[in-house]
Order: sequence, then structure tokens, then C-alpha cells
Amino acid sequence: MKTGTSVTGLLSGSSLKIIAACAMLIDHVGYAIWRRLPEMGYLVPEQMSRETWWAIYNLMRDIGRTAFPIFCFLLVEGFSHTRSRPKFALRLLLFAFISQAPFHYAFLGLVENRLNVFFTLFIAFMAMWGMDWAKSKWPGQYAYLGIWVPLSAAAACLAEWLNTDYGLRGVALILIFYLFRNVTPLAMAVGFWTLDWRGAYLSGFILPLFYNGERGLGTKYLFYIFYPAHLTVIYIIWRFLL
Repeated sequence: MKTGTSVTGLLSGSSLKIIAACAMLIDHVGYAIWRRLPEMGYLVPEQMSRETWWAIYNLMRDIGRTAFPIFCFLLVEGFSHTRSRPKFALRLLLFAFISQAPFHYAFLGLVENRLNVFFTLFIAFMAMWGMDWAKSKWPGQYAYLGIWVPLSAAAACLAEWLNTDYGLRGVALILIFYLFRNVTPLAMAVGFWTLDWRGAYLSGFILPLFYNGERGLGTKYLFYIFYPAHLTVIYIIWRFLL
């Protein structure tokens, strides 16, 4: 099985990206807008009970949990097939800085002093790059493991120290997907069970199994632009329109 291929091949890379973006949007609307409704005076017993509000909130968050494993999978795919790793890394870092203000203000008062997920993706990307270099430099007798182990640990700890979104577990998941990238079912199984992601994430580990190895529609910059854009809109809605 080549990198990223699936059993059935129903979903292209762009299809997975759109699914993940929609799930992320639902999650962030639930967290940044729906969660704030009671404190903003929009939730009264005559309109909706607190139990119903809470059930809807949990459902939105659970749907959103589909997104992150898919984005991790697509990052590894992108790393494996990109024509220019320096440009890829620079793009991740650039949008990490562009997205930080929208991320901060969209979740103001809910998440403090946290860096957005692009920083997590960038750290993991650089770790994969270093691991790839080490394997090409010392291919025999698994000597490259002497670089892989401390590099992986350093990347995960850096994400945790910087308080990036998903932190240590996020970087670890991406590196697990990287290690088992040639056998997608194994990558999904190891990633899910090793890091003990709760059940709401399960769909995010199942959908990549239907990846057909094709890029699909021209959505290369969809996530890059959509991420800061939707956070900006969310901030405007809860801050000025509600």
C-alpha cells in the first residue's frame, strides 16, 4: 500500500480537507459562540432549557473532534509529497503568526496564553524533516534512531512548553502518522489507541482510511485562509453582533 492509499478510495485529499474544515467550524462556533450564550443573556428557560443547551454544545464539540486527526494525516501526506519542504514550512509558520490574533480574540476569556494549531503543525513538520534527514544520513543498522528519539521528544516537549493547541499529544499523533505512513490502517490504529483519544475523535481516525491518494480539487490554501478567516468572523459575531 503506497503512502495515503485506502481500502476503498472514496475520498480525495480535498474532500477530507473540506470535511475537517466543516467539523472545525462547528466545533469553534460551539466553543466560542454557543458556549457564551448563557452568560450573554440569550438562554432563558422559556427559550431553551440548560440541559438542551448543554447537549447541543457537547454535540458540536464532538463533531469538531473529527477535524484534528484528519489535518494531522493530511500534513503527513503533504510532507511526503511536497516539492519544496522549505516553502511548506515557511507557509505553516507564516500562517501561524497571521492566525494568532484571530485565535486569541475568538477565544478571549476561554483560552489564555495558547498558541494556535499552526504552531503545532509547524513543530511537527520540522521534526519530520529532521527525522527524514537523519534516516538519509545514517540509513544502516537503524543508527538514525539515535536522532529520532530525542528529536521527537524535543518537538513534543517544545509544543507543550509553548502551550500550542493540542500540544505534546498533537505533535506525537503527527509523528505516529509519519512513522506508519505507508500503512494507513496501522497508523490510524496506533495513533488512536496509543494516545487514548476519546471516542468522539473516532471518526477522524476512520475517514482517512477512505483516502484515495488523490489531491482532488485545488484546495491547497483552503485551510490556511479559512482558519484565520473563520476565527475573525467568530470574534466579530460574539463581540459585536450578539
